[in-house]
Amino acid sequence: MGTQKTLRIKFCGGCNPEYDRVALAEQVQAMARTNGVTVITDGQPNVLVVICGCACACADWTAFDSSAIVMLTDDNPEGFEMDRLRRLLSAGDMAG
Repeated sequence: MGTQKTLRIKFCGGCNPEYDRVALAEQVQAMARTNGVTVITDGQPNVLVVICGCACACADWTAFDSSAIVMLTDDNPEGFEMDRLRRLLSAGDMAG
């Protein structure tokens, strides 16, 4: 049996109070679980999702060596990065 696929969420500083980062994180976690991906809160994931409230994307993700890093800067469910995340979560190898 292969290694368990994992996803971790990293947040920005939260300077944009009009952006519901928590709701987006809950959506991402649900997508992950639906695809059999374990959501972790510590350690190095296969996929790192960085949720930022604005285009500055100030979250520091340099400590992560994930093969796939997805930057979500808005909650547009049809955006390019959200589509990429869907593909990564449904992929067998989780490669970026």
